[in-house]
Amino acid sequence: MKEFYEKSINKVTEALHLYWIDKQIDFMLNSCENKQVYMIGVTNPNWNGTYVLEGEHYDVVEIDAGSCIIVARLALKKPDEEKEMIVDCSVHCIDKMGEVRFFYLHMTPAEHEENSNLNAFIGENQHKDDKYSQVMHGIFDVVLEYSCLNNTFRYDHEEYRKFFGMDKYYITIDQWFWSFVGESVHPDDTGCMDIFRDQDILKRIKNKQYMFESDFRIRKPDGKYKWIKMNVLIIPNDSNSNVKEMYMLFKEVDNDLRISANKMLTRTDSLTLIWNKHYSRQLIERYVARIRKPGTSLMMIIDVDDLRGINDTYGRLTGDFVLTKVVENVLSVIEPKDVFGRYVEDSFVLFLADRTDRGELAEVVDKVIKITNFDYIEKQIARKIHCTIGATFVDRVCNVETIYEKCENALEEASANEEDIIYS
Repeated sequence: MKEFYEKSINKVTEALHLYWIDKQIDFMLNSCENKQVYMIGVTNPNWNGTYVLEGEHYDVVEIDAGSCIIVARLALKKPDEEKEMIVDCSVHCIDKMGEVRFFYLHMTPAEHEENSNLNAFIGENQHKDDKYSQVMHGIFDVVLEYSCLNNTFRYDHEEYRKFFGMDKYYITIDQWFWSFVGESVHPDDTGCMDIFRDQDILKRIKNKQYMFESDFRIRKPDGKYKWIKMNVLIIPNDSNSNVKEMYMLFKEVDNDLRISANKMLTRTDSLTLIWNKHYSRQLIERYVARIRKPGTSLMMIIDVDDLRGINDTYGRLTGDFVLTKVVENVLSVIEPKDVFGRYVEDSFVLFLADRTDRGELAEVVDKVIKITNFDYIEKQIARKIHCTIGATFVDRVCNVETIYEKCENALEEASANEEDIIYS
């Protein structure tokens, strides 16, 4: 792990030296893994004059064994000028077959501040003359402000410490994001932060969806968790093609009885609006308890193949659309008495109840197989969506735990053998 971090620092250092000192951009561009990488300030540099490197500093934000963020600050000066130019850069580095690649890169020059190196970034002393800013700070507990034009990240340090229980200074949005996900957000809720994926943000801008929200849990200083609401406001650039500014607005919702009750008592999945995992299991248990004739009920676990790959490649919004499309298709071929629920992120549970015999069940299964395999087309995206199914027939002597276990084993076997469905 340490070796990868050192290689990442060395590659970022080489890229920045070549770019600013030798004025060569090819090394940096050829190191980028993502064709739509954010390269703020990179493709429109100030090439006038020659820069001398006065100083540099590099930090590593650790993510995992094959991923990290290198945060760099360079002090540059032209020989004929006294004033320094400070360049801040953050690079998300990934391990690609032993080679360090740049997954995304933010770089921008910033004017040097004599008073404090942090004043340009941390909002302790920021002016709140803007009425809109005053309103946001009045309504929400914490306001984070990010300017994409100069890569500055501002927030009130005291507000942040009081709300999140963390006494840290963040210079870039990348530093904040990975620290926040890794140290504050409940492990079961980290998927809520996928709204910050580059692909998703660009789609939201394109669709003029400039504000969205999410509820999730964060860790308190005592180790327990509290529910908060995060509103994200995007200000697009003039061409409506990328982010100009972004605001992350946080408010505690523990005392909101409506939200608290919904979190504890809801029976439906928030995305697909079908039964959630807990309630669908309750309904299945009731059905199993009153089964009288063997071979008239069947349970399936329907898994959407490579949903994670779809999310990583096309964005979370595309993955969510695929899930809702699978749900819509399945609902079109089953009956109201059947139990259809979300099982985990990429799979569903379907209980076909009270059919005449196995022949009738087989007819429904065939329809489900056909309807859950389809082509997804979105302008330049064309992908075959395929679902794998593990199934088992249910009778009245079955234990519900055993039913789930049989379906999971059958699903694992079907995936290994690249079969549409396996019965256990």
